Amino acid sequence: MAPSVASPPMDNISYQPFSCFSLSWSSAIVSQRRPVLETVTAVLHGTLTTTRHDRALLLKDSSMPVLVPSARVARWRFCAYVLGVLWVLVPLLASAEQFTGKVVGISDGDTVSMLREGKAVKMRLHGVDTPEKAQAFGTQARKFTSDMVFQQTVTVAIRDTDRYGRLVGEVLLPDGRSLNQELVKAGMAWWYRPYAPKETILAQLEAEARTAKRGLWADAHPVPPWEWRKGNRRAARTPEPVASATPSPGDPIIANQKSKVYHWSGCPDYAKVSPQNRVTFPSREAAEQAGYRPAGNCH
Repeated sequence: MAPSVASPPMDNISYQPFSCFSLSWSSAIVSQRRPVLETVTAVLHGTLTTTRHDRALLLKDSSMPVLVPSARVARWRFCAYVLGVLWVLVPLLASAEQFTGKVVGISDGDTVSMLREGKAVKMRLHGVDTPEKAQAFGTQARKFTSDMVFQQTVTVAIRDTDRYGRLVGEVLLPDGRSLNQELVKAGMAWWYRPYAPKETILAQLEAEARTAKRGLWADAHPVPPWEWRKGNRRAARTPEPVASATPSPGDPIIANQKSKVYHWSGCPDYAKVSPQNRVTFPSREAAEQAGYRPAGNCH
């Protein structure tokens, strides 16, 4: 017969309706994983039982009770199983989302390269967007990040992986500060609201930097990097105007007597022929009769 367990004084017990999540763990047990796991194991094996009037299961040390309501052992075995799995898995899942590594490269203000398990990986800072290199403060933002973390060993809390295969996360400095927050605080980055709408700390830091006109906020009309990139993509998709195949009436043909090439109005280089080499003709026919040929970019 399994040994019975003495009931603790009832004035130290808080009774709650039976539930897998209504266990009232004492602070002593929570701080000691091993005793808790021993108790869970004991319940699973049936070596701890409750009497009809019991309100607690005890460890060997009676000063550390696991407070529970009375229930059939089978139900408590199920609860013990659930809690045991959570107790083991939650710390493992948390640790899988972090790693520590040395920063070995700075692409720009919000993207760095780090060593992870001996390999360099790209890390995109979560919730912030620094100006592009061609924008105002783009170079300053990159220098700020470099000064903060280059060749430093930092901790990364991973949030996601983006469409380019880069890790996305928060970079924690050796002194515990967040690089993401420091960039926004210094006015070197925008709060990237489209991808981090719930980051209230970044929102507050941006508002403070804007009010103090720090960094990029010194500009009267700063352009968000995502808007700047969108404009560049539109410009890249817009084809250059095609030169007219025929000259406009009344405009002379301009030729270069050195290269023997002529241009008509609408050609990209029509006004670029230097005065010392320039010669004009009333028509294309006249230019060709004089030995000139049309410019290649006029077709």
